[in-house]
Amino acid sequence: MPDAIREAIMRTCSERLSPDGVAVISFNVLPGWRMFQIVRDSLILHAGDEKDYKTRSARTRQMFELMAKIAPEKGSYGAIWRYEARAMADRPDFYLAHEIFEEDNAPCTFRSFAETAALHGLAYLAETRLNANIPESGPPETAKAIRELAGDDQIAAEQYIDVIRGTTFRESLLIPAARAPQIHRALDGERLATLHFIAPLDLRVAAPADAGELVLENDDGHVIATKDPCLSAALRMLVDNTPRSSSFSELAAANAATPEQRSKLTALFMHLLVQGALESSCEPVLCAVRPGDIPAAWPLVISDAAAGAEHSATLRHAPFPVTPIVRFLMPMLDGRHSRAEMTQALVRLAQSGELTIANDKGPITDVEQLRGVCAAKVDREIAQLARIGVLLDA
Repeated sequence: MPDAIREAIMRTCSERLSPDGVAVISFNVLPGWRMFQIVRDSLILHAGDEKDYKTRSARTRQMFELMAKIAPEKGSYGAIWRYEARAMADRPDFYLAHEIFEEDNAPCTFRSFAETAALHGLAYLAETRLNANIPESGPPETAKAIRELAGDDQIAAEQYIDVIRGTTFRESLLIPAARAPQIHRALDGERLATLHFIAPLDLRVAAPADAGELVLENDDGHVIATKDPCLSAALRMLVDNTPRSSSFSELAAANAATPEQRSKLTALFMHLLVQGALESSCEPVLCAVRPGDIPAAWPLVISDAAAGAEHSATLRHAPFPVTPIVRFLMPMLDGRHSRAEMTQALVRLAQSGELTIANDKGPITDVEQLRGVCAAKVDREIAQLARIGVLLDA
């Protein structure tokens, strides 16, 4: 944003927030973002006078691919290029156009952001992700250094988190300054009682190395392991409930019969939140876990698909692409059409020539074979929509 718009955002938050309102402002952060400035400058030079964002994005991917191969193997310059090439090459065109080619791009330090907010009668509350505020979510030596350098100064602690971790982006929450004395930053496990936990879609139960042990892992590897029957049952329940959320009270009622077990459960889920292995919400995420024969999609997605949107959002507040098959199915995912009806509609579309369904021998014309392929396709798409949290709970 240009400086004038930044000023207007802060002023508007100050003027319009209700006494118990919360503002969310995202921004690129120094000093970590300074490394990406190298990539931005280089790609703007490479794109030249080209203004079409799809063409500029194609040139960006071309440069990422090239630099991943030929960037110097030694030194920081090559390391930045190889990292950014891996991290950004698969991002959609609109992201590249915004992140790289926006005319106004002036990241700032967290301290500068907090000071500007204070000038407008606003106080810093936290980041949108709990673990982003907690030094202990990283290595112990990092947490120790941040605590020693910052002392009891919360703003200093946040600034040292950025310096030591190399933070490049923040999503910060602001509140009216008059409410600052009410902020309670202690990690109080009892506060978990009213929360709902949202497990990542890639969280799963892995094959244990030892008998009686439950191991959770995600695509990045090991998350946690336990041999405690109470904790194992709660974690398995959490995974089984995905993509919907699980409330602490639900997990405790089903798996923690004694005060000692409840205390263990509290400590476990506080640890997972601090480590960023889970997200939490004040409101439940209600969506289908196992879709039935007559599934229904979130009306927002149906509306987006009808409007021709390329992307929509799941009930978990995550983006996903509206593919041609999703666009085709959405009008029938209204809770009034069976899978058989969706399959027959897909068969008719193929028979009309508007859609080609083929195998290694060419287009499929046999009606029974076509119906079988279409039925399998419908089942796969509905299962995927359920997995990511698009279908409503019956």
